[in-house]
Amino acid sequence: MTSARITRILLLCSLTLVLASRGIAQQTQPLSTAQGSALVQKNIDLDMKACQQNNKSDACIQAGDLYAKYANDQVAANLLYRKACNLDNATGCNKVAMLYENGIGIPRNNATAADYYSRACKLANKPACAKAQALAPK
Repeated sequence: MTSARITRILLLCSLTLVLASRGIAQQTQPLSTAQGSALVQKNIDLDMKACQQNNKSDACIQAGDLYAKYANDQVAANLLYRKACNLDNATGCNKVAMLYENGIGIPRNNATAADYYSRACKLANKPACAKAQALAPK
């Protein structure tokens, strides 16, 4: 990912609204590809703005999920999940751990995965506790 793309991702963050609060996640009518792409981009923009400017960890995760699923951009997703983790969001820590554990978008690293699972565990994500123990260097 280029620094310009990272900068763009970080600069897109100025609204406090997140995807769910706009009701966009519950779109029921079929969309054309162009409409769907525009809607996904709008959702990413809203979540990114809430994540960056207002430190809304749930919005960081939602934006990361959209980047991972629709843009197939695991690097951007990882950055957003890390930000959520740094905001003490257990789900964000867990998602970063899974990326490291499985080598998705980043090199596989069980020790780093264990560290992120441990952070998630400390934030009350009980399943992460067992994963942290299983992956911890012996």
